[in-house]
Parts: sequence; structure tokens; C-alpha cells
Amino acid sequence: MACTLYCLLVRHLLNGASRTDALKNAMREFSGVYASSALRDELTHFSLLELPNFSRLPDTEIASSGYVMHTLLASIWCLLNSESYEQCVLKAVNLGSDTDTTGTVAGGLAGAFHGMKSIPFLWEQILARHDDVEVLFKTFLARMPSSASPVPA
Repeated sequence: MACTLYCLLVRHLLNGASRTDALKNAMREFSGVYASSALRDELTHFSLLELPNFSRLPDTEIASSGYVMHTLLASIWCLLNSESYEQCVLKAVNLGSDTDTTGTVAGGLAGAFHGMKSIPFLWEQILARHDDVEVLFKTFLARMPSSASPVPA
């Protein structure tokens, strides 16, 4: 379910929605999918995202352990509380606990919203196996259906 919400959110971000609109639209679709399913009771785990003040929660109330819900909620909170790719990822890492997981998920959301060019050049260059990752990414993009939204620059 967390992956479903993440993918819905990414789709809205890639299609140019604001962060808050993307979350609102993703949550609406997400709830519609699961409200009448056998998993409907699990929706309570996502209720924090529907609070109007979710983005204004202090960082001390944001858990960032390896638990999937903590990671997802922390990553979305970081996206909503940052103005750049770099700021989002640093905010995620500075939450502590499972920093690599939260930083990665938050970075994916920030990349979808801010675009590829927002990733600091130095961060790209020091990425382990940078060239291999770039080839994999370009192969992935080449295999996307033509109707899919392009990755923002």
C-alpha cells in the first residue's frame, strides 16, 4: 500500500502538480482504491497524511526508522518542508535513524518534483558506479511507453 501511494504521488509530481495538490490527489485516488477492499482497515496507517497541519508538524514528531510507514511519512514531510532537491534530502538525512532509506525515498520524491537538473552535480559525480547507474536510467527511459510523462529536466 505504501508503494502504491508513493507511485501515485510520483505520477502527480511528474505531471506538474504542486506538492500539496499532488499529495491531495494521490491520497484521494489511494483511498478510492482501498476503501472498498479487504485492506480498508489498513488505511488508518495513512491518516496522518490527511491532517491539514501534517506539513507543519515539528521534526521531533517525524519518525524515520526503517519501518515502511515511517519512511514514507518522513519522506513526504521532507518534500513538503523543503524548497530544493538538496534541502529535501538533507532534511531527510538529518532526521536521523534510518537515514539512507529515508534519504533515498525523499530524494526520489524531490527528483520527481524538482527534476533531474536539481540534483547537485557533485552528488551525481561521487555516486558509486555513476556511469552504470546512468546507463540503467537511460535504458529505463528508452523503454517507457511513449504515452508516459517525461522525466522533468
